[in-house]
Amino acid sequence: ETISPADTPTERAERLIKLLPDCTDQIRELAHQYELAKYSPHQADIQKANECGLIIHKCVQVVVINKRLGKF
Repeated sequence: ETISPADTPTERAERLIKLLPDCTDQIRELAHQYELAKYSPHQADIQKANECGLIIHKCVQVVVINKRLGKF
């Protein structure tokens, strides 16, 4: 699947969810916080966004390690 510069943060998040389904909630929350910061007069919760980012990063590490070990 090709990523287009015209894709919205939500569309990109949904693509990432297909690769990291265990992090669905965190990916959606991070996209939401990004949209708040970028497009809304409301402030994003930076702490929540950082926490989601850390969890997503750990999910990526697990997937990479499992691929290297041949578990996927």
